[in-house]
Amino acid sequence: MNLVLRIACKGLTSHEQGLLSQQLKMLKGRTAYRWDYVGESEQAELRILRRPDELGGRAQVQNLVDGQLYPACAIEWPLRLFGLLELLVEFEKRPHPEEPPVLGLCEQLAGLSAGSLYRLSDDLIIAPGADLVLTRHDDFEATLQRFSGLVKVSAPEGLVPISELSQFPIRHSFKKLLWSLALGGGTRVDSELRAANTTFRLKAWPLLGEWQSSPPLLRLAALYTRRFASIERGMAFSGASCEQVQSFLFACKCCGIGLEARVEQQATVAAPSELTLLQRLRMRLGLSYGKSRQV
Repeated sequence: MNLVLRIACKGLTSHEQGLLSQQLKMLKGRTAYRWDYVGESEQAELRILRRPDELGGRAQVQNLVDGQLYPACAIEWPLRLFGLLELLVEFEKRPHPEEPPVLGLCEQLAGLSAGSLYRLSDDLIIAPGADLVLTRHDDFEATLQRFSGLVKVSAPEGLVPISELSQFPIRHSFKKLLWSLALGGGTRVDSELRAANTTFRLKAWPLLGEWQSSPPLLRLAALYTRRFASIERGMAFSGASCEQVQSFLFACKCCGIGLEARVEQQATVAAPSELTLLQRLRMRLGLSYGKSRQV
């Protein structure tokens, strides 16, 4: 289920709202679902409420049920990072209404039939089976930008006259474009790639000699083609961020590299400990663990 959950607030200061938003960003990829901060809104699955007469050190949490917000529990305030993580994880354990799957552009493109032609616009035709994009744009980046601007893929064309195809003289690799698009910022990945208890392995090496590449991507390819590894292991091995590792695996999946996923026992996966997250927080703040002074 590709579910996006929302968290809102009421009665928080601008500083407290900024802190909450920043904490959610730091927890991105640590929860089963994606959480979006929507500010002071009543349209959210969770809302943190602080009343003017609220006693210090406490706040209320409200749940959205059938379109109405109801009191759920009290929490300490200000809420620490791990307290917020615990709150989100506990909420995710509850049953949520199924949403119809909404395929992103990359998933739509990856699912195109190899035996059909697809006219995406007046200047783009895709032939997936031949790994071709026919266009009038000789510049790869310009063609990629045209791809990025699409919302959905149109129905396949019937027989396209050769005379029409001749109007699209430039040829680009379809998978090369799809690879770059999937690696791009803001790519939506499915919940499987965000699961903390899942490891991944690639059956083949991506064509990094022809497609977009970088040293972290090369290291990720080397790791995941050798063994099953978690997202956290990929981050440590390559120096890439969580989002970059997820986007790399998502791009491999879209381009048919052969991505295998395996659910592990929680204890066998290198999941981030509280100490690891705390160390990262201190590093971001420019702090370090110094040796204790002897008296």
